[in-house]
Amino acid sequence: MSAPAILKVKGDKIVDGEGNPVLMRGAGLGGWMNQENFITGYPGREFQIREALDEVLGPQKAAFYWDKFLEYFFTESDATFYKSLGLNCIRIAFNYRHFEDDMNPRVLKPEGF
Repeated sequence: MSAPAILKVKGDKIVDGEGNPVLMRGAGLGGWMNQENFITGYPGREFQIREALDEVLGPQKAAFYWDKFLEYFFTESDATFYKSLGLNCIRIAFNYRHFEDDMNPRVLKPEGF
């Protein structure tokens, strides 16, 4: 399997490296790596949801919850299903906190990669 060509815009079309039109068929994974309240239905922003869980569950259990949430929200079987639908793109919204800590700005977290 060859590496996919970089896509670009040509006029009103998205084309591949050879100029052939590409139809984008995709889905979004909102609410996985960024708690988007318009998708999840939870009131408030992500930091507020996290604070509430810390308060109710305690920091250790809340951290365990979020680790498992990331692990099981989207799995290999979900990717297989998306592929079976003929999708060729997926929108993944990322929250910076996966890559950087507020208390240590501009230092990348190795576990985010």
